This record gives sequence, structure tokens and C-alpha cells, in this order.
Amino acid sequence: MASFKHPKHTRMQPLIILTLIAGLPLTAHAASLIVGMPIPDNNAIGLSSTQQVAVPFTAIGEVTVQLTMSGGWSGDLYIYLTHGSGFAVLLNRPGRSLADDQGSGATDLSIVFADRAAADIHTDIPSVGSVGGMFQPDARTIDPENSLDSSQRSAFLSSFNGLDANGDWTLYAADVSSGDTMTLNSWSISISEVPEPSAALLTAVGMLGLLRRRREPHAQRLALGCSLANGRAARSPLDAPHCLTEQYWAGRLLSDQNALGSLKSQSGCR
Repeated sequence: MASFKHPKHTRMQPLIILTLIAGLPLTAHAASLIVGMPIPDNNAIGLSSTQQVAVPFTAIGEVTVQLTMSGGWSGDLYIYLTHGSGFAVLLNRPGRSLADDQGSGATDLSIVFADRAAADIHTDIPSVGSVGGMFQPDARTIDPENSLDSSQRSAFLSSFNGLDANGDWTLYAADVSSGDTMTLNSWSISISEVPEPSAALLTAVGMLGLLRRRREPHAQRLALGCSLANGRAARSPLDAPHCLTEQYWAGRLLSDQNALGSLKSQSGCR
């Protein structure tokens, strides 16, 4: 079994593609970074790949990662992503459990990692064959030699939320058990910014306005009732043109029949 060491490092700078969608948060998609390098077998030094992100926003709202790999044995892999103070474990011996210490034998991976996905890659990865689709990251921070399905999970992609998106993002990949060699073909990240607070504020202000209208004081609503003419109660719409009809109050106060009756008895409206 390989002992844990610092990885060898390669540095690459991919093209950054910016996409603006009306009504949606700005999203920066890092172009797929072609690596095409085998991950050294049974070698915890592994390899690392860095891409530099430059986007016109800072605070991160969500990060997703895509990996494409071929060959090898998935259950040997330990892969994580770092940026600033963020740290997310994408794979930590997936499929490995007390009943199966070899982990998954799946090959040819094309996986998107997202915290919002329904399935945990560690427990839901197939035992053989190719794997595709969206999964939650493994998130198990325990030493790869001891990683199991029951291990605690804490290193999710949400660790990047709120950080400045700009700067270096580094993917580290190691094969920590002997037998097969897997190739890291490519990887990419998708970064969404935190939504503008102004949109949330506008929604809140609108809701407050609606609540104020719905809670309009009872006395103010009665003031809209029948007017008085020459110091006496108006007896007809001719005496008081602004005397409100029962039809108005039926629409204005559908759920307030008591107020309607009280208004009519006080004002003399018919």
C-alpha cells in the first residue's frame, strides 16, 4: 500500500468561457483541460493539474466539476480539488466497504460532481464497467487506506462557496493501490456567482408592500365608506355620491362580512 506524500505538479492555463443568461446568475465555465496523463500506479505522490480562473465576479455560489478518465480500477483512486481555503474530496476509494476492501472496479469514468446530485459516488458507483452521470462528491477526508462507505463526509464542493473565484484551482489525483493504471483524460470546473442581493431585496420589498396592503387598518377601510351630507347620515347615493355599495364591499372585503354590516348600520347606506 502506498504511503501518502505531496504530489508532483503540472501547471496549465485553459481558456475561460463566460456565459451570460438573462435572469440567471452569471456563470463562468472553465474550458475542459486536456491532461492525458496516466496516474502512477500504487504511488501516493500521484499527479496534480492546475488551471487559472479569471472571471468578472468574486463570490462563488456553486462549483461543479467534471472528470473524464479511462482504464484502471476506480476503487484505487484518491482525488481532491483545492482553491484558496476550499477543499473538496471527489473520490476516496469509491465502492470500498468492510465487505469489499478493493472498491469499485469500474473504468472509463465521465462524471459530473455536484453537491446537489442525488447519489453519493462512493456508495452508488457500479462495481464494473463505465460510469457516467452526476454524483455527489465522495467528501470523505479519512486516509485513503481506511476509507469506507461508513466514513464521515465533510469535504463537499460547498467549501468553495463565498470564496473569490479568481486564481489557481488544483486537482490532485493518486492511485493508492497496485494492480491497474488509470489515465486522467481531462477535467473542468463550472463556477456560478452568488446571485445579486438586489434581486432578493426587491422581492422582499414587494412582499412587505403586499403585507401592508393586506393589513390596512380597519379604520382606514371604514373611512372609505358612506359620506355624510349636512350633518346627517346619507340615505342614498344621491345624497352621498361616494357611498359604497354592497357589491363593492363584497369584492373589497370578501372575508369581512362583519365589517360590512357594521358600516351599513352606521352610515345608513342601503
